[in-house]
Amino acid sequence: MSEPVLDRSLLPAGCTVLCAVSGGADSVCLLDLVRRLGDVTVLCAHFDHGIRGAESARDAAFVEALCKEWGVPFFPGRGDVPAYAAANGLSIETAAREVRYAFLERTAKEQGADVIATAHNLNDNAETILFRMARGTGLRGLTGIPARRGRIVRPLLPRRDIEEYLTARGIPHVEDSTNAETDAARNRIRLDVLPRLESIHPGAAAGIARMSETLAEDEAFLASLAEEKLALWGEAIPGAELCAVPRPVARRALARWLGGELSRERFDALLRFAAGDGDGVLELPGRRVRRELGSARGTRRRWRSACFCPEKRSFTPVGGAFRAKVALRGRKFKLRSTLFAFHVPIYVVNCPSHPALREIRSSCTAAAVRAR
Repeated sequence: MSEPVLDRSLLPAGCTVLCAVSGGADSVCLLDLVRRLGDVTVLCAHFDHGIRGAESARDAAFVEALCKEWGVPFFPGRGDVPAYAAANGLSIETAAREVRYAFLERTAKEQGADVIATAHNLNDNAETILFRMARGTGLRGLTGIPARRGRIVRPLLPRRDIEEYLTARGIPHVEDSTNAETDAARNRIRLDVLPRLESIHPGAAAGIARMSETLAEDEAFLASLAEEKLALWGEAIPGAELCAVPRPVARRALARWLGGELSRERFDALLRFAAGDGDGVLELPGRRVRRELGSARGTRRRWRSACFCPEKRSFTPVGGAFRAKVALRGRKFKLRSTLFAFHVPIYVVNCPSHPALREIRSSCTAAAVRAR
């Protein structure tokens, strides 16, 4: 038997670990492995989603009894996932995940846990990646289940090793009957697609895991380039520069700046918008983007009018070497220094011929600002 080995970088000695245990094979194996480490404090949390009725109650009772036998503190929770899903327009799966993780985070905070350990196996990772591939994911989606996100850690173990470990030690677990239902897409991948892949290429799930690790390194590198650009641009993103950087970097910079995922269609729409002339408005879900002169940075050598500015910002002049009065959209400002900026309550993109630009140019001396 090949005994599963936990990644100790995720579970350092001396920490307090809150294990999320459903009662299934993966989470029971994880709880036993963590408690056998001997140099960490172990807690157990179980959440009843209020979906499977008597079966859910059975699972909760099983995990509680197991914790009592092993001497592990047990913290149960319950929620009405169907009601939460209906109230927020979510799928049952998404609602269950949100409610469950909220419970885990709350319990960890109350009990002083350093990390929350959730159970996943390599097949789970492969299922996630295959499902995302079918939906047209990008590089980040192909990195699979992250080993760490905040205080949540996910040690990935081979499914066969988990089953052999529990059998050899005579450790019981419960089965979720919904895992055998074929109406869910993830279940069909688990029951049909992965077994076929394994028959074509034994060890397919492990191979997919290796691929995801490699791609995670590539994704981290591209993300770091995007962060460098954002740090350079500050609170205003120059539209011309945005269009000039490689698309993978621009996509990640915009996604990070907007605070969420960015589909290919929305990214392309933003780039087209950034490359346009004159005023404009682009409507995005939960966002309104305006294109207009309003943020500018210049030096004696060049003028850059293309910028994105967050809507919350107000006009802020900076500098100190020379003085000029500028009227922009009916508002007057004093401009100082050869380096200056206006931050306006709009998103701004390239518009070198904008009338306000000509107004600013005429208000500044040629020695201070020269249009490129």
